[in-house]
Amino acid sequence: MTTPIAVCARNLSVDDASLLKSIFALRPERWNWTVSAEEAQWWVVDVDTCKERDKFPNSACRTVLALATDFSRMPYPHWTFIAKPLRSQRVLAVLDHHLARVSAREHPWSNSEVSLKRWPDMPRFKASPDLIYWCNELLHQPIAYRQLLATVPKQALDAVLEDAERHQYLIRRPETQRTTATAIPTAWRRLWARWTL
Repeated sequence: MTTPIAVCARNLSVDDASLLKSIFALRPERWNWTVSAEEAQWWVVDVDTCKERDKFPNSACRTVLALATDFSRMPYPHWTFIAKPLRSQRVLAVLDHHLARVSAREHPWSNSEVSLKRWPDMPRFKASPDLIYWCNELLHQPIAYRQLLATVPKQALDAVLEDAERHQYLIRRPETQRTTATAIPTAWRRLWARWTL
């Protein structure tokens, strides 16, 4: 099952928010509607009612869908304009465009070594013993992404790295032949088994 895409709706009317959720639900992706703008990968903003145009410092690293009655009201060139009143076909076309671009794009860390500056917020992820072990290793040394995939499920690993990239605690560098991700030590597995009894 794929990781949900976190979406934050800002300044939307109740009717527009309800309509957008219905339209998004027509897509096969899983969506997590959240009130936390910092946690969301996507923002939906009603530009006509927005009073915070100077308070979007991190919008450049997110997909922002801007609802407005006129294109001239758009505050940032990288935001995607969606005309009001909302039409389902128009919104679906925008979603098709953005999601096709996301699926075609390779993760920037795919050919890199990665490490972490701090612990991830593990309760947000389905933390297996493998994932916890390798997150601990990534705090101490860089490891090639492709080598981590040999022991950690891609979905779980990508979720942690995406969060780290978004919150700026991921370190990336060109891959070398030096790093190696081997099997988890038996002692670690025994210790984990004792913790989970």
